[in-house]
Amino acid sequence: MTQQPKPLSANTLSPIVAGAIGGSGTRVLTQILCMCGIDMGCSLDSKTWDSLPLREYLATEFSKLAIGCMKHEPDLSLPTISRLRTAIQKHRGSAEADTRWGWKNPRSMWLIPFFAHCFPDMFFILLVRDGRDIALSRNKFLLRSSGKQLLWDASYPSEELFQLALWEKGNRCAIQNGQSMLGERFIIVRYEDLCSQPLQTIDRLLASLKINHSSCSTKQLLKIIEPSRSIGRGEILTREKVIPESTMELLRDLGYTT
Repeated sequence: MTQQPKPLSANTLSPIVAGAIGGSGTRVLTQILCMCGIDMGCSLDSKTWDSLPLREYLATEFSKLAIGCMKHEPDLSLPTISRLRTAIQKHRGSAEADTRWGWKNPRSMWLIPFFAHCFPDMFFILLVRDGRDIALSRNKFLLRSSGKQLLWDASYPSEELFQLALWEKGNRCAIQNGQSMLGERFIIVRYEDLCSQPLQTIDRLLASLKINHSSCSTKQLLKIIEPSRSIGRGEILTREKVIPESTMELLRDLGYTT
């Protein structure tokens, strides 16, 4: 019987990981956490604030890991976890081992079972944005790179409904895995709440993460919240009555008016 690798958190603090469907606005989460003293990595994409070492890792590992996680059989082989360890070392650079840290990569939402094995005490932030807006987003990277694999080669009458199906499945998987594996350390934040009630939403988030942000002023935190002009653009899909009932149900569960 093959012995599973030990959790990576044996030698480091467990991370705060943030994920979402691409186009949801996750960059602001990295900015908030950095301003509150969390080490979010020494090599970030200047536009998206994604971790570049984790992006490089997922470029070769994501599809295999995601399919395994959806089948409740995450790849816990020694080579896969060793490559993650190398990526984490690049991500953290010379940061002190006892510094709270994390990373942001949207695709992490599909890999909660894998990361929960590697870091059993990790926190996970799922940023949710109205799936109807996401369906009309120009960010189609995940859809075009892995959409057919993640949706088991299902077909859809339009790219918008394909993207909407990806939003539904990704969020359902993340919520189910996050709540069952992480409990209170799984945190859902709605993008729209960050925009409409930034102070209250940030306070709730940091309290859930057990972060004291007294060193960072409220004014500083509020400055980085820039609501997207595209909020609400997906209402046209509701009016056209093209959204599947299962998707409408998830929208309602997440507090969106349908």
